Amino acid sequence: MRKIRKFLLNDSTERLSSFEMSSIMGSCNEKSYHYYLRCYQDYPDGTEVENCSRETAKSHCGSIEYAVCVATYY
Repeated sequence: MRKIRKFLLNDSTERLSSFEMSSIMGSCNEKSYHYYLRCYQDYPDGTEVENCSRETAKSHCGSIEYAVCVATYY
């Protein structure tokens, strides 16, 4: 999960607004789901996909016997 924290530096000259901080990090202030599919749960290699549906797993992996899909919300 990605979090942005604001903090003040002793020698800072300018504070960034929440909008400015999110634009630096590439965020649009909207939370969304992100899905990461691995065809074999024991291997770290995987692919970011549109959803964790059975059809998506079959199209990327062929067999879904050892497939793992992780959904994150940020």
